[in-house]
Amino acid sequence: GGKIYVDGIDTTTIPMKTLRSRMCILPQEATMFSGTIRSNLDPFGEKTEEEMKRVLKLVNIDKGLDYEVTENGENFSLGERQMICMARALLKGSKILIMDEATASIDIQTDIMIQEMVRKNFKDCTTLTIAHRLHSIMDSNRVMVFDDGYLREYDTPLELIEQGNTIFNSLVNQSGCAEELKRLAKGEVSNP
Repeated sequence: GGKIYVDGIDTTTIPMKTLRSRMCILPQEATMFSGTIRSNLDPFGEKTEEEMKRVLKLVNIDKGLDYEVTENGENFSLGERQMICMARALLKGSKILIMDEATASIDIQTDIMIQEMVRKNFKDCTTLTIAHRLHSIMDSNRVMVFDDGYLREYDTPLELIEQGNTIFNSLVNQSGCAEELKRLAKGEVSNP
C-alpha cells in the first residue's frame, strides 16, 4: 500500500514509459550487453558521439566507443561495468537515480569514485541509495533505517548519530571507523 510522489505528482498517474525514461537504476550487478560500448551507452542511437565520449571521460573509461563488449560484459572488471552503467545514467540525464547496492561488489576505491561522481554530476537529481556500506550514505540528506522490514528511523545521518540511542548510531559505532563516519556526516572531507 501507499503512494510515491515526485515533485508533488503521484507516480501512478504518470505513464510507465515516461516515468521509466526519467529514472535510472544502478543495480548491484551491472548489466552490459554483447555489442560495443556505444550500443551499451545508447541502445536507441539518440546521443551524439561527443556526448558519449564526454561521459566515458567523466567515469575514467579510456576505451573507445567501438570497443567490443562480450556477453554480460565479461571482458570488463566489476568496477568498469559499474562505471559504464554510471556513464549510461549520466548520458540519459535522469531526474531520479536509484542505486541499489550499486557499490557492494566493488572495491572501496571504486566506491569512493562513484560516490564522488554522484555528488558532482547528480546534484540536481533525486538519488535513492540502498546500501549496507555506511560510507555510501553518510553525506545523504536523509537516511531511512529499516529493521525486520519496518522503517525504524528517518533523519539526517548527523542527527541520528547525535541522538545517541539510535540503531544508526549503533551501526556507526560498530563499524570500526566511527570517527571517520562522523566527520563525513558533518560534511568534513576525510583523507583516504
